Amino acid sequence: MNIKNSLNLLNGPEQRDSMCRVEIITGPPGSGKTQAILNDILPAVLENRCHTILILVSSNLKAESIHEAILAGAGVKGFIGLRIMTFLDLCMEIFDGSSLPGRVGAPLVRKWMVQAVLAEMPMERLSGLRETRGLMDLASDFIRTLKDAGVSSEEFLERSSSARASPRIIEAANIYHEYETRRRARGLLDREDLFPLTAESLGLNPGPMAGLQKIFVTGFYDFTPTQLRLLLALSALPSLKNLVITLPYQHGEGPGPAFIRRTLNRLVRTLPHASISTLSPLGIDPGSPLHHLARHFLDSGQTPLRIPCRDSIRILKMPGTYREVEEIARKIRRLQCDQGLGFKDFAVVFRSLRDYQDKVPEVFRSHGIPIRMGSGLPLGSNPFIRTIMGILEIPLNGYRRESIVRLIRSAYIRFDPLLKENLPPERFDTLSREAMIHGGKEEWESRFASRIRYLDLNRRLLQEGNLPSEELEQREERIKENIKKIKDYQACMKIIRALLKAMATLSGPAPLTSFVTAISDIIRSFHMEEQISAGSDLRLIRRDQRGLNAFRELLMHIAYEHETAQTGRKISLSKFTGILNHTLSEVQYVPDPPMEDAVLVTDAPGMRGLRRPVVFIGGLVEEGFPRAHPSDPLFREKDRAALNKTLSQNRWITLASDRREEEEVLFLLCAASATRALYLTYPRTDADGREIPASRFLDRVRDLFEEGSIREQEISIHDTLPDREEIFRDKDLLEYTFLNLCRPASKNPDVPSLFNLLLRTRRDQIGKILHGLRVIEVRNQGEGPYSGLLGPEAAALLRKEEAPFSVTALERYGVCPFDYFCERELKLLPLEEVEDEVEVRDLGSLYHRILQRFYAGHVQETGTGITENNLEQARKNLHRIVEEELNRAEAKGVPGHRQIWKIRKEEVHRTLDRFLNQEMEEHRKTGEVPSHFEVCFGMRPFSQSDPLSAADPLTIDSDTGSVRILGKVDRIDLSAAGSRPIFSIVDYKSGNKAPNRADIERGVSLQLPVYAAWARTIFSNQREMQSGSFYLLRSGEKKIQIQADDALDGLMEASMRHIREYAGAIRQGRFPLNPKKCEDFCDYRHICRFREA
Repeated sequence: MNIKNSLNLLNGPEQRDSMCRVEIITGPPGSGKTQAILNDILPAVLENRCHTILILVSSNLKAESIHEAILAGAGVKGFIGLRIMTFLDLCMEIFDGSSLPGRVGAPLVRKWMVQAVLAEMPMERLSGLRETRGLMDLASDFIRTLKDAGVSSEEFLERSSSARASPRIIEAANIYHEYETRRRARGLLDREDLFPLTAESLGLNPGPMAGLQKIFVTGFYDFTPTQLRLLLALSALPSLKNLVITLPYQHGEGPGPAFIRRTLNRLVRTLPHASISTLSPLGIDPGSPLHHLARHFLDSGQTPLRIPCRDSIRILKMPGTYREVEEIARKIRRLQCDQGLGFKDFAVVFRSLRDYQDKVPEVFRSHGIPIRMGSGLPLGSNPFIRTIMGILEIPLNGYRRESIVRLIRSAYIRFDPLLKENLPPERFDTLSREAMIHGGKEEWESRFASRIRYLDLNRRLLQEGNLPSEELEQREERIKENIKKIKDYQACMKIIRALLKAMATLSGPAPLTSFVTAISDIIRSFHMEEQISAGSDLRLIRRDQRGLNAFRELLMHIAYEHETAQTGRKISLSKFTGILNHTLSEVQYVPDPPMEDAVLVTDAPGMRGLRRPVVFIGGLVEEGFPRAHPSDPLFREKDRAALNKTLSQNRWITLASDRREEEEVLFLLCAASATRALYLTYPRTDADGREIPASRFLDRVRDLFEEGSIREQEISIHDTLPDREEIFRDKDLLEYTFLNLCRPASKNPDVPSLFNLLLRTRRDQIGKILHGLRVIEVRNQGEGPYSGLLGPEAAALLRKEEAPFSVTALERYGVCPFDYFCERELKLLPLEEVEDEVEVRDLGSLYHRILQRFYAGHVQETGTGITENNLEQARKNLHRIVEEELNRAEAKGVPGHRQIWKIRKEEVHRTLDRFLNQEMEEHRKTGEVPSHFEVCFGMRPFSQSDPLSAADPLTIDSDTGSVRILGKVDRIDLSAAGSRPIFSIVDYKSGNKAPNRADIERGVSLQLPVYAAWARTIFSNQREMQSGSFYLLRSGEKKIQIQADDALDGLMEASMRHIREYAGAIRQGRFPLNPKKCEDFCDYRHICRFREA
């Protein structure tokens, strides 16, 4: 009211006659501000006077909305000459039609030039920020902020110097000044420069704006200083009669109303002859919850009357973002069916689309919902473009195995050496894992070549027969396997050589245009464009073709703009990839052609001035909506406030408090855009499962209505399926039907209708459903083929001629029968993961070979154990053997990362040094002498085997037939000559943990009892057993688990009883999912899913 009174004083009769009439129409959302200007536009459209009207809008979405409203209101199919555009479009049109010097650069040109300035300018205060990736973005935003306020580099530098600003601000001013100097020298213009230039140009020559009589500005809630300056210039056009500006207005004392009032005051200061009119809400019942929300949401300082909410507003709480999008899609389909709404009647709004831009298209497409993304998608999100960027990353990450395999698996890649029918990508992956390849350009060829040499050597040894006799039985089969594997490795060599050749051009430093050319060559070499058309889904083909076309245009644009800004300077591949990644995150493309009847999906700013019957506002969590505005380390809040004090009232820098107030206004505009129903949704947890606090705006909404009157729905993470009335996907229908058919009929009276529905819609899935029901029925009846009981006939077919059981196999069955079944009977090979760390089993084999060779030679030479007299010589012999075995391991391929392998080599030396000292002490205490090493039983002896080894297995009688057991004893110690004849069993463990006595009693550790039972048969009554122990090599601990005492016989008999039980169960085909111990590292945990169940 005060503003209106002051305007009446300013706008005298003389001033009104000499200038155009300026009117500011205010009112809360839904008050009909847009309709008011449409009523003024429609007569001009019908009278073919469109060229006299200009409509300035906040976004392209708002432009389309007004265009559709005019067509509907005028009842015409089209019109010519009416300009509906944004401020930037207006500036570009005037600039293109003028003789103003310069060329408008793309937004990224500024960042590239800023990057060059930062690289060359000396900095002290900002040196810490220089090391971060964000300094370029901070400096670019800093320059944009000052230009939006109309503050030139010279003015800012002068104010910073005269005001004794901090050295950090002076450095920032120098960056701005140097940037502007370089920009002007190249004849470039930033987009912000267009606003003052356009305003000056209009004052001299109206150009394309000559003849304008009416200008309408709608869809804004705030203006920048340069936009206001342009509005002032437009208001002074000689032909202009009316300038109409719409602005949301809200009474109240909170931050939101203060923000809007501040905008209105700035408009009045810029256009002091304006009149103001205020509209009341139209089209919404004044007593409706939506009207109540629109009118009182910003009244944070007051307590409005709380009214019943009814069903207009609902709040949905979801487990995560993906489930949130799924529930929104289901609600849209449900409302569409129940209320007869079209897809265009819905809008889905997020504060930012960044966290939802991938999920929304995927989920909505699966629900059959067409969408229109308000701002398109980042070009970098296109799968085809991601593949190209993956190729560029390969040299940067050191040709890591994961990157190479991912590239080979891509459907967008095809090149001559990679014949996927001959060598599938999975085979390449397996062989590269087997070769222990982690990365490194040279490592690929060298390790493949090393494996080929090793396999070829094995092939020759097999052909010559110079191998242990137990391995000769399958000689021919192993020779064929070796030959096939050699051919596969040779194919891998061809593939990797072709890849490296194709990427050879990706080297630098080089001009940016060279990298652009290299990308084109790679696309051609890998036949990537042809692979797009090879797909079967027409929609995906169109999506990727659009992405490729946009990418090619972008490359040409980048090359031109960067060369203009950087004067042909050479850059590294890393810098080029960084530029391209940054560009792809900001450049957008439209993957699908726009559809007339589609759900609008947009960010909050894009919803300004739009209306839809049903609106979903998602992502309502703290720091999401309202968005978090972190402090700017370059242009701090106190620096902004200090600068504002020196600027005139028509120029200002946005403060953090302004941005917080803006968040409230944005939420209000989004919420008030709903005319029939508003859904507010938020995820309870983030991607890592952490709880997220809900947005404070939800509490503000709840406070406006009677307690409990807003319908709130919480979806639990355990609610995997929706209610039947919200099933719109085949996937949901199948799961829902299956789960309900599994229940007793008495608990589910809807079974017949569900089954009939399935017959009508997915007849092809009936067989799977019935099979699943049969599985559940058999499991409920007890043991059967679906609960691990195959029966003796099936077990006999698997085992055919029963071979002796190994001790480790029986232990595996004792721990988990299903694990045994997968590994020993089905012989399923898990996909071996390549780790940087050296695997324990590789170290274990290495320790065994070293200690066998060492002790065999030591005992033969000295006839005794380790003593003080022979310790030093033993140490020399051990070190020599260690080096020989380590070199042998390296010749076969370094197991693990080279640096870690180097550490493990040093650890082996330290461990075995400690082992010698420990063995000397052990020999001094017991007098026992290590005498037999790697003693095999149940296997045919070979040339290097211990003399005690025997081909006959250990045989144990049982009710299901004799159980034959084979094994290998690491070491047997004997008492010295002249003392009581005894023996002890020693089993080496390279890990940090050994089985305990309880494990032996439970039957999950059988090695020591079996080895002791066999040794007793070998020594007969000549020697008595003294002990059985595990030797932990890394820690140097020797843990005795069985020893000669009264409990020994009982412990041995218990172990034999477990063996009879396991062998009988295996012969009966019993492999239940009932492990005694479910290990985290089990290779088959993803098959049995025992823990999940």
